[in-house]
Amino acid sequence: MRTSRQRQLILDLVRSRALNHPTAQDVHDAVRDHMPGVSLGTVYRNLHQLVETGEIMAVQSEGPVHYDWNREPHLHLHCRRCGSLVDVPLDLEATVREQGRALGHALEEIDIHVRGTCSRCLGSTNKPQ
Repeated sequence: MRTSRQRQLILDLVRSRALNHPTAQDVHDAVRDHMPGVSLGTVYRNLHQLVETGEIMAVQSEGPVHYDWNREPHLHLHCRRCGSLVDVPLDLEATVREQGRALGHALEEIDIHVRGTCSRCLGSTNKPQ
């Protein structure tokens, strides 16, 4: 796939810490600061291609799809108060796949949703007990 200026900008924005698990609309708003004429369709198309090539991942949550640059195994906490997605560095998917194989199953898709309240909404950087 040929890398265009638009695709590179979209990738850079998703990888930046400025946009935390952005939606396509978030990315579109940020891209328009640099390229005012870019369409939302162009952003969607490029995000899809970046997901297809494994450069970013799509995270289905409640509401619109969010995009994540972090390809390391992890979960996402969906905060019920502010709606943000927060990385949780835990690879439960590998454990579930291993258990499935041990039981003779062929797991095709694993969808683990973690919902709660993020530390920012709790008013503390400490982990809740």
